[in-house]
Amino acid sequence: MLDGCSRLGLGEIPPPSAGLFRQGISHPDLWLWDAWTVVSGDTLILFTLALARRNSKGDTIGPGDRNNYPFHVRQFRSRDGGASWRDHGAYLSPTASAGGVLAHNVWSGSAIISEGRLLFGFTGVRRPAPGRSFLQTICLLPASENGEAPMASGSIVISDPESDYEAIIKAGYYLGPRDRLGDDSGEEGGPILAWRDPFLLERGDGSFDAFWAAKTSSTAAAIAHARLTRQGDSFHCQLQAPISLPDGDDLTQAEVPKVYRDPGGAGYLLLVSTCNRLREDQPDEEVSKEMRLYRAARPEGPWRPYRGDDSIIPGIEHLFGGAFSKIERSSNTAILIAPYTEMSDGEKQLTFAPPTQIDLQAGLGSIKKAAIWV
Repeated sequence: MLDGCSRLGLGEIPPPSAGLFRQGISHPDLWLWDAWTVVSGDTLILFTLALARRNSKGDTIGPGDRNNYPFHVRQFRSRDGGASWRDHGAYLSPTASAGGVLAHNVWSGSAIISEGRLLFGFTGVRRPAPGRSFLQTICLLPASENGEAPMASGSIVISDPESDYEAIIKAGYYLGPRDRLGDDSGEEGGPILAWRDPFLLERGDGSFDAFWAAKTSSTAAAIAHARLTRQGDSFHCQLQAPISLPDGDDLTQAEVPKVYRDPGGAGYLLLVSTCNRLREDQPDEEVSKEMRLYRAARPEGPWRPYRGDDSIIPGIEHLFGGAFSKIERSSNTAILIAPYTEMSDGEKQLTFAPPTQIDLQAGLGSIKKAAIWV
């Protein structure tokens, strides 16, 4: 039996909450982290990773115990730009279908509406052997726009570190020893495998730029870049050169990357969540987490900090894994939808903060809480 199947009984998936969440999401039944959004008509859709706060035996699950359980992707919807949210339940869960690529777990990704349909990117996680719980695969899943949960069996594998090992190395990326891919203890003195969190950007010619978390050495974070072109019901993936960050020496992981067109029309913005973790059991007090923002003339870079020589967005302590739900050209601002990390105060841990307005103007970087456009 696939490992994911044996673990599904450990964690329940609560049904949608009937309440309306205002100025953030503090869900009574769920821990929530990472965010990706898409706008459909007048509705803002939020996807986030989720885990029940209690397991099937009724025992409390703490934030630090997350990796002992299978996650699911949760969907929330807002009709007022994120000022309030309704819970629409589980969207995607681990399953033995889809060739086993998400048999162990499902991790973050992105969503985009293309040709009238929602194209959903995600990270499938499998556990090929004991001690190797983090083998990640980049996947796409075409879905309808009506919000119904898709069938995981329709998943399309874009890049798999196991089967595409040589091609990934040849393109300039780092992967640990092939027989230890997904190792729980990390890769050759660095953090765990990084081949996750795909983000899609339409190019306007029917193809996509895709970006995801990667490495160029065991401890050097990078952003993977690929060109995706449609081939019938599937996609061809052509890896491009790794994208390095100008302050990459300060971090070991660059996660949930998101690339947006600059509201000024003169390039692109890269929003990424970073940390300097070296191993999964490292105490939180040894780890720093930030959200960083960069600018570039082209989506492949080179990237520079968005304000002077500083890429860290100020004033958003303990927010991580966020997304811009809207970028306003006239005011050169963006709305950030983001959850609090497990390092925040007790009641805020793994809940969503109110929407935050970020000033994108170089040299300013000021913020305003809960500033919403309707």
